[in-house]
Amino acid sequence: MYISDLWRMLGFRIPALHSLAGRGSLAGGVAVFCIGFLAYALVRNSVYAHLPEMLDRQPGLIGSFFDLNLIRTVLFLMLIYIPALIILGNGIAGRKRGFSISGKEYISQASLFFPLWGLLFLVTAPIQWLAPHFLIAGMFEISVGLLVRSILLLVYTAWAIRHLNNVSQMQSLAAFAFSLFTLPLYFLLISL
Repeated sequence: MYISDLWRMLGFRIPALHSLAGRGSLAGGVAVFCIGFLAYALVRNSVYAHLPEMLDRQPGLIGSFFDLNLIRTVLFLMLIYIPALIILGNGIAGRKRGFSISGKEYISQASLFFPLWGLLFLVTAPIQWLAPHFLIAGMFEISVGLLVRSILLLVYTAWAIRHLNNVSQMQSLAAFAFSLFTLPLYFLLISL
């Protein structure tokens, strides 16, 4: 049933979203996230192994694992990003709870967002493999896989925020946009 809910959620099925959130399977969600994150990262590293910045990485299995930043990413999402999404969702929805988050609310949202994001990483890994090219606009360049993954993360995260917090589409987009202000903390964390 869990895997079925994951795939149905990709079809924007609201009952699947609520089922995953209500299930409260944080460990399962983190596991799905880790699988998707690792699959995408390994494909990306394989496709771009010839680039100079990839050649400078630490050799060996342990060096490669730490280069992926999986542990730091999970910690950032658990300790900073998901609480920020909850606070923003509550604030935009007009629930005057300040900066407080209930344990049930945290488990519910983390149990949804982790597998959702992991599945999006997993789905975009083949795109990264099949279209490793970069789109270049002036000084800005982005890989096709990263662009598709970023768009899907935006769309699905805003959709989930909307239906978990019972807010409008514009309010969910605002919550997502404000949550991006936590990203400098992520870059600080992975640079340590």
